[in-house]
Amino acid sequence: MNSFSSWDTSIESDLIEKLWFPHFEKEEVSSIRSFKEANDEFIKKTFENFLKEFSVRYFQKEYNITPVDEKLIHRLRATIQAISINVTDSLKKYCNENKDFREKLTTWFFEQGWTLSFSDSDFEKVSKQYVLLLINKIIFYNVLRPKHNQPKIDIQSKMTNESFRKTLEVYFNECLKEDYEAVFSPSILDTFELNEEALSQASEFIKRINDYEFTKNNYEIIGRIFERLIPDQERRKFGQYFTSSNVVDLIVGFCVRKGDDKVLDGSCGAGTFLVRSYIRKKHLEITKSHDQLLDDLYGIDIAKFPAHIATINLAVRGLAEKNNYPKIICADFFDILPEKEKRLLPIEYNAKTLGLSGKKVKIPIFDAVVMNPVHTARGNGGHI
Repeated sequence: MNSFSSWDTSIESDLIEKLWFPHFEKEEVSSIRSFKEANDEFIKKTFENFLKEFSVRYFQKEYNITPVDEKLIHRLRATIQAISINVTDSLKKYCNENKDFREKLTTWFFEQGWTLSFSDSDFEKVSKQYVLLLINKIIFYNVLRPKHNQPKIDIQSKMTNESFRKTLEVYFNECLKEDYEAVFSPSILDTFELNEEALSQASEFIKRINDYEFTKNNYEIIGRIFERLIPDQERRKFGQYFTSSNVVDLIVGFCVRKGDDKVLDGSCGAGTFLVRSYIRKKHLEITKSHDQLLDDLYGIDIAKFPAHIATINLAVRGLAEKNNYPKIICADFFDILPEKEKRLLPIEYNAKTLGLSGKKVKIPIFDAVVMNPVHTARGNGGHI
């Protein structure tokens, strides 16, 4: 058992609103082998704790205690896990049959600061990242739709890989015109072939999420959804180190002293320190607009995936603003020099069809540097 959910069927609403008790996401099991290798005592203890908590909630009738954003996060995590299992099978098969893709995947792994051994865990890591990126794009598109008056993504049944990919490109390219290259630009992970089951699951997710009204949530809640898509226990797989919000706010509180401070996170990961710096600066100088706040915040990460997440987490703080492009740089921190120009995300983009040009920013002298203390103490493949 990877997860357990229960729904209150007496509520006349969608599945997210009916979700009463999402729980038991303690141990991810993706195969019989990994289940056998798991610690029996840990599984037994976890399941006992789950039954105790479930019985208390059931007999005391504690309904509707889970916030809507928590329910959506639970649903999205379950979807990511389910799709990624089938994507793993597709990826292994395609990699074995396609030498060119295999070589490109090796290069991509190296760029993330990882070493590719073509083990099951490697394929699972890539698959999970592919699904996370896909779902991020789909959700972000739906969050943007009201602002740009865009239609819902129309996904047909029984699509081929090529038609599925081209359909999404049509919708995503509209957002690319609005300066969201870091989020919607294609990568090597968009090129391999999915099996029929993975395609069906992804298509079904798109149809369901189309009906979710993101406009009923404020940007703070939407930001929290993106921040928590990756469970804390999985962050290390993607080169991210979780820091509790209390510790982040303590560090930011000491370092960011004025509303016009220019702030750097040299290993920004998913952007938690930058988001909390954004909120801190907004509190210190309430007259600052969203684009002015973004103009003072710089994030650097050696890996594209966390840099992609950081871009979304900052952008959703003010999607109504026209100038909404966070300054996130995908590079080795030790290659960054003051007063020198660096290109913002993305590193790769489809210039032939979209006519995009890479944006560059000059690195300023910073008033504050905030970052995860784990990186500071240990380093992490090019991070400081």
